[in-house]
Amino acid sequence: LILFLSLNTFSQEITEEQREFFTRILHVQDSIRFNKTTRNVFKTEKYKESDFFNKTITQEQITSCTKLAKETAQLNINKENQLVLEGKLTETFNIQTTGIFSIKLIENNLFKENGEKFELHTVYNSNSGYGKINFKTDIKSKFTKNEKISGYVKFELNYLIGYDKIEITKEDIGKNITLNECEYTIVNIEKNELILDKKCEKDNELNLLSFNEKGLVTRPYSYMKLMEMVKKDSTIAMESFDRKNRETYKMVRDLFEKRPKITLKEFKEIFTVKKLMEMKENGKYSIIESISPLENKLILLYSPKFQSETIKVEIK
Repeated sequence: LILFLSLNTFSQEITEEQREFFTRILHVQDSIRFNKTTRNVFKTEKYKESDFFNKTITQEQITSCTKLAKETAQLNINKENQLVLEGKLTETFNIQTTGIFSIKLIENNLFKENGEKFELHTVYNSNSGYGKINFKTDIKSKFTKNEKISGYVKFELNYLIGYDKIEITKEDIGKNITLNECEYTIVNIEKNELILDKKCEKDNELNLLSFNEKGLVTRPYSYMKLMEMVKKDSTIAMESFDRKNRETYKMVRDLFEKRPKITLKEFKEIFTVKKLMEMKENGKYSIIESISPLENKLILLYSPKFQSETIKVEIK
């Protein structure tokens, strides 16, 4: 995370110290993946849609929940120097809302008494669910305890309304696909990775299901079961695969494809300051992983679709 944030902020000037930092992390993360000594273990079972896909939210439920959220939403500053959004959600959301509902801060128009912008950090904690909105973000600006803060903040409420799905196999390598209003090129399907070149700016969440020749879906073991297996066999990887898709720089990935055992020294010699800038401009691949190998198997690639509603909350 630090690496990608740092690379996204630099322009034309990188110090030798920064280059040392960037190249070391870039090399380590792909070297580990390409020279993995452990193996994944997985189970196969009959496919059941409800095991993988959440129940979607209706338009009536979206309307009523957004209305209640607008009516009850309140902003305040807590003792931990955080801006807190609280409010109510309808009975539809009297459950854990992960995957079906989320809140995003999209506009900050808060000001201090002297007219200065009241700055907030962009990283926030949202643990909404069980009928309540619970959103917190750290305050960046310095201010006194009794200082008057005025203005408003806009939030985006995101409701799951469906899934976009597409079936692919290794025969589709090189083809273009469209998923959730975004075009992708299937660069490769190898081992347990599906590698895509994204052609749009939209930030989609991508997931996949891998089916074997008998139509059974592959799944990871529970964490407890996995730990039991690792104790008996040290060659088993301690990976739950409860993760979303990741991104990797194209130039780094392509280099490791050709030279999987490239040393850090050799890597540093290639990635000069100029090469790092070229790497950034060249972009990234989207990589979606499976617990099992994807060789000659059917893959169901899917992306959740959300409807966004905006609420404006004034601080009092």
